[in-house]
Amino acid sequence: MTSQQKLKISGLLLVGLSLFATTALADIISESFTTSHSSDVTVTQLSIARPAVTAGNLMLANIAINGGTSAIVTAPTGWTQILRTDNDTNVSLISYHKVAGVSEPSSYTWSIGHQTTAEGGITIYSGVDTTNPINASAGNSGFGLTATTTAITTSTASSTVITLFGIDVGKSGDAGAYFSTTSGMTEKYDTSNTPFGPSTAQHEMIQVAAGSTGSKSSTISGNKSRNWVAQQIALRPIPSVSIVENFESYAPNTSADSQNGGNGWLGPWSGDSGFQIENSISYEGSKALALDVATVVEPVLSRTFIPQT
Repeated sequence: MTSQQKLKISGLLLVGLSLFATTALADIISESFTTSHSSDVTVTQLSIARPAVTAGNLMLANIAINGGTSAIVTAPTGWTQILRTDNDTNVSLISYHKVAGVSEPSSYTWSIGHQTTAEGGITIYSGVDTTNPINASAGNSGFGLTATTTAITTSTASSTVITLFGIDVGKSGDAGAYFSTTSGMTEKYDTSNTPFGPSTAQHEMIQVAAGSTGSKSSTISGNKSRNWVAQQIALRPIPSVSIVENFESYAPNTSADSQNGGNGWLGPWSGDSGFQIENSISYEGSKALALDVATVVEPVLSRTFIPQT
């Protein structure tokens, strides 16, 4: 192959560069969790131990409280409320999120403004878009043998869908056995403040495609109608950027010296088998530093790029 048959490209010149950015999403990973119940004091406090966590992980808290709308709740510093769902003055379910910092306390305490009982849990997730973690959320409440969430609609693929359920009773000597696992989901925990309640559970799944989650249900054990609350929450995964470049848009027979560089590339190059890469390719951010490619076909190459933080 002669030099006239080759198109030598340098992104240092950036001549007629065509960039097409698309989005690729990686799965969120559900990690450790902890649960706890309130102490029986004049002012109710619910302290939950910090699960094993790494800076940058998302922490999701689920707080169930007997008393419903009468409960005035103060969250620990740094926690943002996602949703509060009340079943009149019977029971409430409040969800929160927080991005873990480099240094976190050993536990987190929610204070509740009258004497009651509470139960809750904290779950750790990695791979969440921490700048905009909540894709969608909705709450529901009722009275019956089955607790049912309201459907939500996710706007991104690979969202992690979470269901939270709560009732205003506990089960002495049989904690953790109130809620059936929602169909198609995995139970994270099912825990009870015995013997008076409340009881709460968390289930989760990955929804591959964006769209409606549909409503989710959990059967309450005991064959007795209960006051219940339910939430459905979708977490948004971290986006990665896929950069596709049309190298034919460069001026022919241009060249420049280059050095290897650039961080954040995930996996090898891919593209049409009709082209042939003659020498090496290296990148700095989104700029091609050097490339030799045979002009067999229009060479369109792609590679996934994860932005550096």
